[in-house]
Amino acid sequence: MYTPSILDTPLRPTGPVDPEHPAGALTADWPMLDDGHVQVGVWECTPGRFGGRSSGENESMYMVAGRATIEHGDGVYDISPGTLWTTPREWSSTWTVHPHDHQSMIGGFRRCVPRVAP
Repeated sequence: MYTPSILDTPLRPTGPVDPEHPAGALTADWPMLDDGHVQVGVWECTPGRFGGRSSGENESMYMVAGRATIEHGDGVYDISPGTLWTTPREWSSTWTVHPHDHQSMIGGFRRCVPRVAP
């Protein structure tokens, strides 16, 4: 897979972050690779506030556009274009995606599914 520009990649709508609040932050993505162990692609989220716990995957993201504040038990993180971060499995946080020129936050993601020993 190839995309010449993450900002111009056509994304598929994936719905609200929180299905119980359908008018809240909406997401879209473009999966480049999913081999059952690693997922790589582009993720977008419109402005809004939401919380939750990451699934059973370690996750890394690189912020391309937009700005978000992530609150976690060990601190508050402001992420903006150029920020690279990673989170461990089962990481609880509250996100605030701030309005900006692009109308959404866009980042590249990589999720690593833990391997189960045979």
